Amino acid sequence: MVFQQTDTPAQISGHGSPTSEPGPTTERDNAPVFVWCYKRMGEFIRQLLGEGHQPRVILDYSGTLLHGMRQMGLDDVFDALGYLTRDPRARQAVEWLGCTWGHAVAPSTPPQDFRLHVRAWQHHFAAIFGLEALGRVRGFSPAEMALPNHPDVACAFVRTLADCGYQWVLVQEHTVEQPDGRGVEHPHLPHRLVCTDSRGTTASILAVIKTQGSDTKLVGQMQPCYVRVRVDRLWPQWAPREQKPQLRADGIDVGPAGPCGWSHRSCGPLPRSCSRSPGRLPP
Repeated sequence: MVFQQTDTPAQISGHGSPTSEPGPTTERDNAPVFVWCYKRMGEFIRQLLGEGHQPRVILDYSGTLLHGMRQMGLDDVFDALGYLTRDPRARQAVEWLGCTWGHAVAPSTPPQDFRLHVRAWQHHFAAIFGLEALGRVRGFSPAEMALPNHPDVACAFVRTLADCGYQWVLVQEHTVEQPDGRGVEHPHLPHRLVCTDSRGTTASILAVIKTQGSDTKLVGQMQPCYVRVRVDRLWPQWAPREQKPQLRADGIDVGPAGPCGWSHRSCGPLPRSCSRSPGRLPP
């Protein structure tokens, strides 16, 4: 998203803004391409399901992106995203990840502001797709997949995600290691991220490791075929495990992952209009 001078103070103009709006020529020319990028997954999934395939995809749209597209009147984009979010078949192929309202990098964002970013995204997502859809958003994608290394900030980061109902968080493979300093042996296994602050308070959440590829922060990338073959072969050995390998992430202990039941807990008192259900919305 980019800011431009308009008659309305602090109005946001997105990359998908109409070509008639003022702004750099390159961005105006690229507007249709960006709009297609935000919309195309709805068409891809519908086509693949119709052909009998079983596609799987994770979506991560920031609050400012969703807000900007609504401001631009991109109804066709939201029709496509609505299909992915509400259609029973499409929901088996698509999982939304929660994120922050803007590009709030956790290590450099004050914890109280970071919590507001998380809440704002949840409010906006529920306003577009409904509380029931919000209740199915269980994973969180932090900006740049950055983990705080300050104990107090890290603990507040994890506590915010747990309080807002998230079950797991996406982390980068190269930011975590085993307690003895060795790299991750089984990055396709979930681990539990446990953080303790300076007062001895502990917060934990499951960590799903994003394996390395051509770009350490790029999620949407192709993995070599041999990786999938290896995972399929080893998964029967991993599945029965009750104790998961321990890791350390930027000085933060990552311990064994145990059973974790889904509970979309509120960040505070609920508005009377919100149902006290797994899909409830924090204020």
